[in-house]
Amino acid sequence: MRSYIQLELRSLLASRGVWVLLLATGPLVGFSLIQAISLYNEASRTALVTPQMAAGLNPFDGVIIPTYGSIYLTLTLLFPFVAIRTIAEDKQSGALRLLLQLPSQLTTLLPSKVAGVIFAWLLVELPGLVALLLWGYFGGHLYAPEILCLLLGQFLYGMIVMAICFVSAAATDTASTAALLALGCTLGSWVLDFAATGGTSWLTKLSGFSLTASLRPFEQGLLVWKVFAGVVLAALVLFALTLLWLHPGRSVLLKVCGSAAVLIACSALSLPLHRLERSIDLSEDQRNSFSPAVRAALQ
Repeated sequence: MRSYIQLELRSLLASRGVWVLLLATGPLVGFSLIQAISLYNEASRTALVTPQMAAGLNPFDGVIIPTYGSIYLTLTLLFPFVAIRTIAEDKQSGALRLLLQLPSQLTTLLPSKVAGVIFAWLLVELPGLVALLLWGYFGGHLYAPEILCLLLGQFLYGMIVMAICFVSAAATDTASTAALLALGCTLGSWVLDFAATGGTSWLTKLSGFSLTASLRPFEQGLLVWKVFAGVVLAALVLFALTLLWLHPGRSVLLKVCGSAAVLIACSALSLPLHRLERSIDLSEDQRNSFSPAVRAALQ
């Protein structure tokens, strides 16, 4: 396993796509931080004149979330090209068939590719961590539980995007087709969220399955166990579908039947998730929870 991970890391660092991704992410995060600090400064000046507005000012919402919004854009628009390359390149070059002739299996190759893409995700998150350090150096306030909750949401979002890219690359023959399919899923979430604002009831219900909806609670400092378990289950299902469609020796009928079995198992496992109603409020001001007086009255 270690040799496969090292091979993936060498291939990842040797690719131009990763460095282009970093060159695009760094300035974007820096510009977002500067803009967020400027807007937060203007809002703070207004709060000096009107003290009632100071209660609505929060550096986490005013600076950290807008800064990490640039990383969200990177994970949605640019990160899929790096994730797709790890599988599509092996398929197109014939390296996948050669690797399967060795004493190795897809259950060994796929985790190594996942580890390599997670390393790429860490590189994408690096400018965000630098922005947090700069904000703290400037005297800005940071609350560790909120930051960790946001980073957990970013990781889960990156995992689900990576899983979608892996399935797209495994089910298609070329990297360009896989990129179109993966971007169709990620950008389709934006369209779904925008359409749900029109007030249509069935679109509002359907928007709960969008990728953006899974990240939103973490941006509010709220750890919802149902969302966490749902994202993990969806990622595992997509990885299972990748194992089915990636093997070049399986027939299409076998892949379709296996995919149907995986989806049925996913539906059965997702039923208990509706009972997970508990959540943890990690925000500093506990804005997602009742006040102590209200809790005491309810008790």
